[in-house]
Amino acid sequence: MIIATTAQLEGRRIVKYLGLVGAEAIVGGVNLFRNYEEDLRAVREHALEELTQQARERGANAVIGVRLDYEVIPHRPGNVLLVSAYGTAVVCE
Repeated sequence: MIIATTAQLEGRRIVKYLGLVGAEAIVGGVNLFRNYEEDLRAVREHALEELTQQARERGANAVIGVRLDYEVIPHRPGNVLLVSAYGTAVVCE
């Protein structure tokens, strides 16, 4: 599965657009000063895995125009980290 932030894939022709796919991942208890980078990486990977799964279920072999949004929601005893991933599922040659 190709995941790209661009609208085109160099050297490949897009033959079918299958629509928008999206996924969210969340983790609680994030300490912004201690393990933020590890948590961010894990949540981002989880969101991209879900995005990939949705695209596969539609018959895609790539997702283009991928965007990632990050949000830290203040909460006690630790913050909540939310990552949203979305893009367009496509079939390319």
